[in-house]
Amino acid sequence: MRPAALVACLLLPALAAARPVRLEIVEAPPACPGVEAVAAAVARHLGRPGVTADAERRVVVRVAAAPGAGLEAFVRLVHGGRARGSRRLRSPQGDCAELMNAVALQVAFLVDPLVAPPPEPPPDAPAEPAPPSTLDWAVGALGAGAWGAGPTLTGGVGLDAALGWGAWGVGLDARHDLATATEHGEGTIDVARTTVGLRGCWRPGGWAACALLRGGARHASAAGFDATEDLTLPVVAAGARGGYAWRLGRVRLAVFAEVTADLNANRLRVDDTVAWSADTVGAAAGLVVGVGAPR
Repeated sequence: MRPAALVACLLLPALAAARPVRLEIVEAPPACPGVEAVAAAVARHLGRPGVTADAERRVVVRVAAAPGAGLEAFVRLVHGGRARGSRRLRSPQGDCAELMNAVALQVAFLVDPLVAPPPEPPPDAPAEPAPPSTLDWAVGALGAGAWGAGPTLTGGVGLDAALGWGAWGVGLDARHDLATATEHGEGTIDVARTTVGLRGCWRPGGWAACALLRGGARHASAAGFDATEDLTLPVVAAGARGGYAWRLGRVRLAVFAEVTADLNANRLRVDDTVAWSADTVGAAAGLVVGVGAPR
């Protein structure tokens, strides 16, 4: 037998088995290729048209969002009113053009089994778990220089604690600003301040930007006057605090600066005269040394 005749004998059964299909895309995002584009891709795979409007066999395609991420295409072959098979194809990246090209290859294989069948989709890779948002904590002793706590610049000591979750956190500090003195006439006025500060913070990296609320009391005493005065004056202040923290294992070192404005006036009167009045705006800067959760 001549080679050409042999080739024809081998191909005729396959050509006879090749049967066109009718393509229906019943659901898909607007950006996905339509029936005409998919039919053209089928023709490119086959080298001839494989999708016709009057074919008995129907291929029904539905495209929807995949669980988690991406897109899925459900391809179903219907003949004689019954489903004859189905397959699910997926694009983890959500590329509908890529997904519809895979659908076209599947349809081409249904039309002509001699077309190389589309490869089995790889199993869905498990999504990488998001890194856990671990609880972050730190406690330590603080030292600060403060202006506005009393009549002159003073030093302060105290304790500081911080608790964070991801980029957000809260903090609490207790600070005693040491007494400083000022003269008024023939007498002397001493003022110390003890406060507790509560802050809510945004913490990008080692930085912290915080809203601050501070409350406590000023302890004022006046000596050398006809009448000696000892007063406790309430303090309520609001402001902002910023800083940066370093960690080496469990050791924590942090610097901070804050600015606050008193929400109530503190004045000390001697003999019906205002002998000292607290500054409305105060500031402090300092250092915290302590321990915390390891990074």
